[in-house]
Amino acid sequence: MSTESEKTDLIHRIPVWVRIYAVLAYFLLFSLAESHTPNSTPEAAAVGSPADESGQPVAAHHVPWIRLIVPDLMVAEWFESDSNRIGILDRIPILGGALLLLAAVLLLGHSLLRLLRIEPTNTLESSVFSFALGMSAVSLYVLLIGLAGGLRIKTLYVVPVILALVYEVYHYRPLTSVRAKAQQFVARLKPTRQAWLILLPFGLIVAGAILPPWEFDVREYHMQVPAEWYRTGQIEYLPHNVYGNMPLASELILIPPMALGSGPDSWYSGALIGKTMMSFYVIFAALAVMAIARRFGQQRSGWAAAILLVSCPWIGYVATTGLNEVALGCFIVTSVLAILNAQNSQNPLRHVLLAGVFAGSAAATKYTGVVFAILPLLVWTMWIAKTRGTAVEISPANKAHDKRSSWNPVWTYAVVFTIGATIVFSPWLIKNAAFTGNPTYPLLSTLFANADRDVELSERWDRAHQVPASDSLGEHIRKIGYASSRQSPLLMGLLVLSCLVMYTDRRLVPLALYLGFGVLAWWFATHHLERFLVPLIPLSAVLAGVTLERLFSNSKLFWGVCIGLSLYGFMYLGAGMENDSRVLVKLDVLRHGPALLETTTEKVHRFLNSKLTDDDVVLLVGDAEPFDLTPQTIYATCFDPDVLQRVIDGKTPTAQRGALAELNVDYIYVSWEEIKRYRSTYGYDSYVTRELFNKQLLSTGVISVETELQIDPAFGQLFRCNQ
Repeated sequence: MSTESEKTDLIHRIPVWVRIYAVLAYFLLFSLAESHTPNSTPEAAAVGSPADESGQPVAAHHVPWIRLIVPDLMVAEWFESDSNRIGILDRIPILGGALLLLAAVLLLGHSLLRLLRIEPTNTLESSVFSFALGMSAVSLYVLLIGLAGGLRIKTLYVVPVILALVYEVYHYRPLTSVRAKAQQFVARLKPTRQAWLILLPFGLIVAGAILPPWEFDVREYHMQVPAEWYRTGQIEYLPHNVYGNMPLASELILIPPMALGSGPDSWYSGALIGKTMMSFYVIFAALAVMAIARRFGQQRSGWAAAILLVSCPWIGYVATTGLNEVALGCFIVTSVLAILNAQNSQNPLRHVLLAGVFAGSAAATKYTGVVFAILPLLVWTMWIAKTRGTAVEISPANKAHDKRSSWNPVWTYAVVFTIGATIVFSPWLIKNAAFTGNPTYPLLSTLFANADRDVELSERWDRAHQVPASDSLGEHIRKIGYASSRQSPLLMGLLVLSCLVMYTDRRLVPLALYLGFGVLAWWFATHHLERFLVPLIPLSAVLAGVTLERLFSNSKLFWGVCIGLSLYGFMYLGAGMENDSRVLVKLDVLRHGPALLETTTEKVHRFLNSKLTDDDVVLLVGDAEPFDLTPQTIYATCFDPDVLQRVIDGKTPTAQRGALAELNVDYIYVSWEEIKRYRSTYGYDSYVTRELFNKQLLSTGVISVETELQIDPAFGQLFRCNQ
């Protein structure tokens, strides 16, 4: 009996009604779970969770379906029920810039594939590899020119694109006429009916990515650090932002559009273009999982995997906010695709090198990529080499060694993979070693001392990022399995049912082992943020997609489930439960106009933007998310030395005024609400107290209270410096 027959027989031994009820049972568990949103955004908090007739909040998993029944409520939220706030044309420059940047990345990636003589199996894989390799190359290139101090030189960004274009034109050998090629290209631009199930939620993801950032980490460092580097013209050590000294490869895509723009706000519009560009990781991760799933199933397996990925609320949430976990997941799944190609290729080492580059890019995106990508992918590569035996590329001289050990191919693959990973990841380690003496800064602080980090700061960092000893395993299983408000309605259920498929199709076992290793690494080596599991969702979608196709041979049932998944993902993003869904509000209004629900920090930031220019300076205390501020900022995260203490401690009032004047500080903003949060969790410098400002600096005339802006002093205070 053939392998395919065994698979079919196993699935068909289970009656159709049992399969349907198994899927419905999980969906019912998902739907009835207590899953209220945390209202993590001001927009979500203002809108609030929908309530029933008795005023009780509705579970988060119900909201997309409620919005589907009453879609006009959702659409009204897109422009805040005020037609005067609607703006669409202002999105065109941002989206156009992102598409031009995408074209340049694909061109560079395709040229590198041609240069490396790597021939993907089909157009689908060629697109995926071109994008991933192009993004890797651009981030590495920006890092190198940034270290050399050339971030603001426009020519440095244009020349590589022109060289790649010339290289492509020179090597272009059309097999058909230009007219036929053009007709084929136009035909490919017309989406199939299945493609709309991917494009529907993805379109809303892109619309959300165009919006200004609101998420704390994004405003603190994901977008703030590239903006700082661009303003100074070079990539340098940031003693006030510990996160800015970690690998940030995916965020470097924000810098080219900043540099190529014009006008005083080019840094801001360029950042939005880069943020939009980062959302494209979603569609190329979807194409990668489609390509992998089709290897283990039929065409429908690929469609199911891609739809499961794009419709997953976690993917949409991360991609619209500007976080980088989807980028990490995209590099992981693309590396897996390269490894699978190496398994069957006549020239496997080139694909192994490519897999290493993508694994290194994952680590260059986030330190967790070392554990989630490099280590397991290296083991998988070595296993592939072992199963291939001696079928590797060797020189004629090496062919004479007939008694060569069967383990030699394994180490050959391992070395080539490591070379690929080292090319893109090691520059980040070298940068940190040169700036701080610690290649893994700020990790491993006990092994590598740093003058800017004393014992208290190191302990504060360790407290915030240690593995929680008191976490409930059962509660995390419940949340990850079905209760999380950002979980897919079927992904985890199908992942459990994939055991039925793996029973006869052992080709899927490495994927399951990879996921198992990733979950164990997350539990034993991280601080248990659910978001850190997002990079594993693409590989999960592969297993789930193959399982969905095997469970439902009936085409109507299969596509009905896919339609439901796509609608759920679209409605989740459109409802704006945990993301900013104001996709039709003018960008200028979102940045400068009245907010839906203003926090103290937002009020202060908008006031300062209206009063100051980019030549003025603001000193922030406790507030570590300065991205949207137009004036220059002096700030520090809670894990870095306090800035104010360094400036004024131990000085007379006259010397304090002089020290602030020397830094050209116009305003000091103290966020007491953030300081309170820090002290209740991680810790914060004891030097900063209300007495310091109200009884010392105010009474001695160093500062005065800004009276033009009325804010609650319990949450924050804004002071004008007296010079």
